[in-house]
Amino acid sequence: MKKQAADNYIVLQDPEKAEILKQSLIEKYGIEKGEVKNVFADEVSIQSLINEMRVLPLFSKKKLVHIKNCENINMDDCQLLKEYFEDPSPDVCLILSGDDIKAPLKSYLGKDEKEEKKHEGGFSDIYRMKGPGDKKKVISLLKEYIRDNPPDSSFPVVVNASMVYIRNIIRNKKQVDKKLLDIYNKLYNLDFDLKVGKIDKKDLDVFLFSIIDRL
Repeated sequence: MKKQAADNYIVLQDPEKAEILKQSLIEKYGIEKGEVKNVFADEVSIQSLINEMRVLPLFSKKKLVHIKNCENINMDDCQLLKEYFEDPSPDVCLILSGDDIKAPLKSYLGKDEKEEKKHEGGFSDIYRMKGPGDKKKVISLLKEYIRDNPPDSSFPVVVNASMVYIRNIIRNKKQVDKKLLDIYNKLYNLDFDLKVGKIDKKDLDVFLFSIIDRL
């Protein structure tokens, strides 16, 4: 089975995260408004939507489809989407968001998105920040966590905390700059690659902190 393409995502129980991700992809690929489609799962034919996604975009390098309330996608349609995830269109960014997702697509979550809240305890200062705060302190907290925990368990947690840190900055900016969205998108892709085992953890901490240092 093919791995999920980098521009197909499932985001559970965090609509704000889905919207930030969507905006970062729009910025990354310069997607025009006419190439962005937002639909609710219980108001659209999934088969028709998949057929539409196979059509090349007219005005941008890629088009973006965001299916909201993905908990309402029935089993048959989840199976259709699973087949699409195994052979995705390279010209489409697909986001599924909602409270839950049925079994055929569970494997594309890696670890359940709901596990994010379990990590908050160790980084409560980061999670409560209302802006950039003390970047040196943030990096120190993240490095300390990596030093004191095994790489297999610490890197996903640290990447997740880094994403929360950036989201807190974005929330408090009147105008979000492209650099922040690009950094968030890199971290999101890094988070997924870790979950599906597509990345070597050697020197990952150096790479991660080089991303954060761009803030």
